[in-house]
Amino acid sequence: MDRVEFRLSGEELDDELIGVATLTKPRDTDCICTWNTASVADGTYTLHGVAVDAAGNEGRSAGTTVTVRNGSRILRRFVSRRARQ
Repeated sequence: MDRVEFRLSGEELDDELIGVATLTKPRDTDCICTWNTASVADGTYTLHGVAVDAAGNEGRSAGTTVTVRNGSRILRRFVSRRARQ
């Protein structure tokens, strides 16, 4: 796996790229991405992680529902753990 893309759908968004975590070591298991929620309207969204290898092959996670309520804290951190091989 080369990178993990974090994509958001819902409200007026359709699979919008909101962040990318690049792996620096072949055995990295944690992918961290920071997302400024002020870039989207308050509402309910579906967040997906998309693992991409160097050849461009993709694997998509099941969606996770997130609710955005901007106003107090606008930075969110998502951690994706991949299975050790």
